[in-house]
Amino acid sequence: MSIEFTKESAIRDHVLKSVSIALALFVLVVASSNFFLSKDYILGSLEVLISLILFHVYYETKRGFSLSWQPLVLASVITGGLLYGFANAKPQAAIVMWVFVLPPLYQLLFNRFIGSLFTFAMLGATALLYFPNLFNKGVYPFAFVNFVIPYSMIWLISFNHESVRIGVKERLEQLARTDALTGAFNRLALQQDASNTLHHSPANYLLHFDLDWFKAVNDTYGHSTGDQVLKEVVSETQLVLPKCKVYRIGGEEFCVIFEAENFEDATTKADGLRESIAKMAISKGNHHIKVTISVRKKLNRRGLETTSVRRI
Repeated sequence: MSIEFTKESAIRDHVLKSVSIALALFVLVVASSNFFLSKDYILGSLEVLISLILFHVYYETKRGFSLSWQPLVLASVITGGLLYGFANAKPQAAIVMWVFVLPPLYQLLFNRFIGSLFTFAMLGATALLYFPNLFNKGVYPFAFVNFVIPYSMIWLISFNHESVRIGVKERLEQLARTDALTGAFNRLALQQDASNTLHHSPANYLLHFDLDWFKAVNDTYGHSTGDQVLKEVVSETQLVLPKCKVYRIGGEEFCVIFEAENFEDATTKADGLRESIAKMAISKGNHHIKVTISVRKKLNRRGLETTSVRRI
């Protein structure tokens, strides 16, 4: 069974599901006012289209489907509707106030980088359409400055909030995949990597090994020494197989995913790891603790899974 963390697109879809139905109803009300009060049928039609797309987004996300083309179409129609309003609505209608919604909306629909491109492209378009007399003294320079500053502040807050959120999410995912004692990956990480990577790589091998007589080490030298042994084994494994991924899946049980040219090469590397760990001497006072391991191997190839397990 594949275990996945929540993807960014899934977070976006969940947020859109929560707000799309309310936005759709609200935009319908605004469209009605444009049809029956302002008599602006083009703008009203664009708002009806926006509302229909929002209803569609709600329906798709409620059914659990991932959005694909909908974010781009929604952003395009909303942007087009606002630009049309800038060009045709009266200034006293203050339609420019809607632009302040766009920086967080663009980042939600896409990501913080693409959203930033849309944000500042819209800033330029707004300057050309809504502030045509930008440099007339006493009017537009001050109005434009008072528009740009809060617009940029909203973008900056949204961008930094999104950056912090992504950083926290990545850190939590890293902690969830890491064994706190040894710094190796844990069982959850192995389940994810075995599902997503091992089965799709042309020559990945899975080694499963455990430490022999590890309970005796704990009983004789104490658990702190046993912890040190586990850490040393992980370090030695990473040294012998530098491009491998090491997973601690139980007390003294480990798995390693590594690449090899063929099964014979994998066997040679497994033997080399066993011999290297057997040569380790972990100091504890006047004692030198020796460790041995038992190794097993599993091979997965693209499109075909072949399993071979052998005690070494």
